[in-house]
Amino acid sequence: MLLHILCDHLTIVAIVITSISVWAFLRWGQDRNLNIPPGPNGSPLIGNLPAFLSSSPTDFFAECSKKFGDIFKLQLGQQRVFIVSCTDLGRKVFSNRDAQNRVPNVAYYKVFGRNAHGITFSSNGPCKDARRFLLGLFRDLGVGRGSFEYKILSEAERLAMNLGERVGKREADIKQKFFWAVSNITCGIVFGKQYEYDDPTLKQFVDFVETLFIAAGPGALFLTSPFLSALPFGPGSKALNCLRKFRKEMEKIINERISSFDPQETPCNVVDAFLLEIHNNPGNSGHINQENLLLCFVDLFVAGTETTTSTLSFAILFLTTHLQVQEKCQQELDLFIKGGGQLTYSERSRLPFLQAVIHETQRVSNVAPIGIPHLADKDIKLSGFDLPKGSAIAANMKVILMNDNVFENPEDFNPDRFIKDGAFEENPHVIPFSTGNRACLGEKLARMELFVFLSHLLSRYSFKPPKNVTMPSILNGIETAVTRSPLPYEVVISER
Repeated sequence: MLLHILCDHLTIVAIVITSISVWAFLRWGQDRNLNIPPGPNGSPLIGNLPAFLSSSPTDFFAECSKKFGDIFKLQLGQQRVFIVSCTDLGRKVFSNRDAQNRVPNVAYYKVFGRNAHGITFSSNGPCKDARRFLLGLFRDLGVGRGSFEYKILSEAERLAMNLGERVGKREADIKQKFFWAVSNITCGIVFGKQYEYDDPTLKQFVDFVETLFIAAGPGALFLTSPFLSALPFGPGSKALNCLRKFRKEMEKIINERISSFDPQETPCNVVDAFLLEIHNNPGNSGHINQENLLLCFVDLFVAGTETTTSTLSFAILFLTTHLQVQEKCQQELDLFIKGGGQLTYSERSRLPFLQAVIHETQRVSNVAPIGIPHLADKDIKLSGFDLPKGSAIAANMKVILMNDNVFENPEDFNPDRFIKDGAFEENPHVIPFSTGNRACLGEKLARMELFVFLSHLLSRYSFKPPKNVTMPSILNGIETAVTRSPLPYEVVISER
């Protein structure tokens, strides 16, 4: 009996070793005539995956960039990934029509099925259809335009009132309040409804996004691997359970909406627009189906809340630890308001220093350290190197945003670096929304949210560190494989 079990185990080991050997031999045969970028050595089977499970994957990328140059290679299981650490090369490769696909997200397939493409991780064809549909819908709804701004202004007022209840007290949960506000705007787009901050529905959506990122953690790339995502106790498994719960709750909301849906009414939100399209095109097997509707919700909530929330949280941290910058920003706001100015996005050019503060926050915070990797459809040449078909390509944003050849004293928080002759001047190396055809779908909305929220809060309140409390370094943060947020901190809020 014991011998039989031992033989079975030895057989499994032999199969694994043989598979690895065959895979390595085939890869060597493919690569021997190619000029593949250099990179760090990895372990058999898992490659460089342990580096992604560290507390700071971006530090590992920065070290690799110093050692191997502007393009280097990593191995994540069987997936080869090329990391680009130069703005010009990033713009070139992410605009290349042969690098517009995504690494498949196995977790999405397991939870939503293979007919659900979504936006973030979908291949180029379905993504084009979904983006075209949503961009048209956003345009009809006025998202990112002046006609939609009143909803953001309303949310900014709700947020300011909520923070007003904490005046004179230590506030340790400011990121949570930003999460509520930003998620509420997403709810308005998706469902046509915004909630009070104590509403269980809103808290449920916020909890979903937070839980998903915490569950995946630095191991979020487990979700792209069929083998690793299946591990019962790994981060991939936790994220899968979170997605399943979210799907269940979303199905309840959609079914409730279906019961009262009227196809004669003009859609005023994403749910109604999808339902109308499904009603008008029954049996459509393309991107307009209920499975894809559910997955698009995930994409909109995850991509549309976490990065903007983290950017706002970093902004308050930076302004709290740089009070002279906060005061200068408030002086500009005071003069603007006394002159009859309205705190709307269309007036942003009259507030150049606030724009510079936001731009510098986006640079230093680096809330999307590698963005969402692209996938090469064909062999690609880049800066003399060969990037084979099937390779993933990602940006090394820490090196790009902290390049001392571009930014003087890059680790300093200095919004004045973006002021020239009294006007705000955007720097082309600061690309928080990525670049190319698959840049962030919600860029206009995010820019509007950042400006409106910060202008309204800073015009009413001041934020200072509590006495005898050490604030976290502006250069530190909590990292996952795809996002970065500030360490927990406390502030004291006072009325101006």
